[in-house]
Amino acid sequence: MRVFLEVHLKLIATIWAILISVLALLLLMNTIKFSGLMSAVVSSKLEVVTASIERSVIKAEQLGLPLQEMNNLSDLLIREKHRDPQIRAIHVVDRHGKPLFSSESGTLSATPDSPLIRRALFSEEAAWRLDEEHALYTGLQLFDATGG
Repeated sequence: MRVFLEVHLKLIATIWAILISVLALLLLMNTIKFSGLMSAVVSSKLEVVTASIERSVIKAEQLGLPLQEMNNLSDLLIREKHRDPQIRAIHVVDRHGKPLFSSESGTLSATPDSPLIRRALFSEEAAWRLDEEHALYTGLQLFDATGG
């Protein structure tokens, strides 16, 4: 009878250990899935902002204004930034990573070899996203009539 109880207790302990492991794995997977889902939701909100800015830039470019001569673009960036409190900053950079316009008074702190600038300049997709630990970056590549 004693052997039966020892085997029975070991079997129950093993089943509990497996059950706890499976539940921990499910919790981890759901946490990762939730994080990805929330990242996609925030990114879609930010894509609306970038599409709005894109329309303004394209309209000005169709009128023949070079990007450097768009005086109201900084005001537009500041206005779009203040519409959503989750947006920290909006930057417009050229193809070399040099900031042209910004919603911040300071300059863009990312260096040309940072993952953010590399993702922005060399992404295969027109609308790109970079998800870091405490920040989500999203952007849109714009090309003028000459492909610049």
